[in-house]
Formats: sequence, structure tokens, C-alpha cells
Amino acid sequence: MGKRLAYPSRMRHAFWILVAAAAAAAALRAPQAPPVASGTYASPPGVKVMTFNIQHGVDGDQHYHLQTSIDTIARINPDIVGLVELTRNHPAYNCDDQPKLIADGVSQATGRHWTWVYRQQWFTPNTECMQSGRGDAKESEGLGFLAPDPLEPAAFVEAWNGGLGVMTRTPRLPMVPIAESSKKAVREAMVHAGLVN
Repeated sequence: MGKRLAYPSRMRHAFWILVAAAAAAAALRAPQAPPVASGTYASPPGVKVMTFNIQHGVDGDQHYHLQTSIDTIARINPDIVGLVELTRNHPAYNCDDQPKLIADGVSQATGRHWTWVYRQQWFTPNTECMQSGRGDAKESEGLGFLAPDPLEPAAFVEAWNGGLGVMTRTPRLPMVPIAESSKKAVREAMVHAGLVN
């Protein structure tokens, strides 16, 4: 068993004063987040990426309430958000076109125009929404992106685990080298588990 060093109380006191001074100096040099409206999340400058499994728009009380998803995205206000478990033309969810409704709701909440892309992962033969005039296709679930900038049409990519992801580009994100070519824009690819690039 090793010896325990006993520090006189003055040394301990001086040590903690130095730690506090170093922490204060670091805080003063850290970039400051811009002021934001009450209830909005702020972060230092950079690209803010969000992934969100909206679970078909079901809220914490297990009720369909798409506004909860809209409010969450608007509060965080990311540069791009990848969405999973989006549905379109599903009778259990009011036959809503969820990607469009979310983009419209976030646009209204933030005062900026948000665009969206959607790729269907699966569909059922259910055409109830289409037959009732409340939908335009068979019931489907898929992946999508939302951004306050134009988005290129979504394309599927194969994920590392054999699953499907979806990819898009936005002109506002910086140009960076990637393995295929140093002239391609940052590509955002989203799989059910999250965002990869």
C-alpha cells in the first residue's frame, strides 16, 4: 500500500484557486453562442446536424401528434436533420404526408423556408388514403432530410449492415475532400440508426 501524501491546507487552497482561475480563463476564450429566442437551443458556430426518429409522429403519451416533432426540430434549429420512421398515406396517421407537414410546420415556426426529401423504404398494398382522396399513393414508411436550404433529390445508399440509407446534398455545407473525389460536396447519408458521411 502506497503512502498518502498530506498537503498542507494552504497548498490545497492554492491548488483550487489555480484550477478555478484556469477554468475562468478558458471560459473567457471559448467561442460564445449567439443570443437566441427563448426556448431555442444555441450552439457555437459550425454545422449543426440532427437525426431524429419521429416514430411516425407518435408522442410520449403514445398519441399521434406530429406537432411534437415539429416543435423539437424548430427549437434545435439545425442546418440539416435526418428523419426516420416517416410515413405517407398511412390511415393510422391521418393519411398525412409527414415530410411535407413537418417542413411546412418548421418553416412556420422558424420563419425560414425548409425543404425536404423523402425516400420510401417499404410500402403496403393499402390504398385506403388514396381511395378516400386524402393520399396520393400506397401507405409507405421511409427516411428523409429537412434543411433550410435546397436539397438534391434523395438517393439510396447501402449501409454497412446491408440495410438501406438515404443520401442528399445541400449547397450550404462546406466542400471537403472525400475518398471518391476532392471536388464533391459533403454528402449526408442517413440510415435508421443515425447519420454517416
